[in-house]
Amino acid sequence: MEFKRNLNKWIVPTSIIVFIITLIIWKEIDRKKSWSRGDEKYTIGIITDYITGSKTPNSFEYIFPYNGEKIKSREPILSSINLLSIEDKQNFIGRRYYVRFLKEKPKYSELFLDKPVPDSIVKAPDEGWSQLPE
Repeated sequence: MEFKRNLNKWIVPTSIIVFIITLIIWKEIDRKKSWSRGDEKYTIGIITDYITGSKTPNSFEYIFPYNGEKIKSREPILSSINLLSIEDKQNFIGRRYYVRFLKEKPKYSELFLDKPVPDSIVKAPDEGWSQLPE
């Protein structure tokens, strides 16, 4: 009887944890499948915020236009930029970088922190570029 009560105490929390892990894995598999289809576009993203994370990596929040809509996303800072001071990272706010995103799911995007947009390129087409401009 005691064993059964202890077992019942753990079933719900364990089920919730398994569900959350399954959801995370499914989302990652979906993202990877979507990228492998090759229906990606490129545009210009503007960094709008620097976010420090206690349990997640520090990241830049950015926005980019697509088909008349402003898409908001985050890019974890996993490069040497993360070694800079907080003030130096905040200096990235307002800077423009190329963004790769999926046509069908623009929330799946990637900010290329190593590819700043030159001043000669003022705007990207509403539907984005098929490849990065030279």
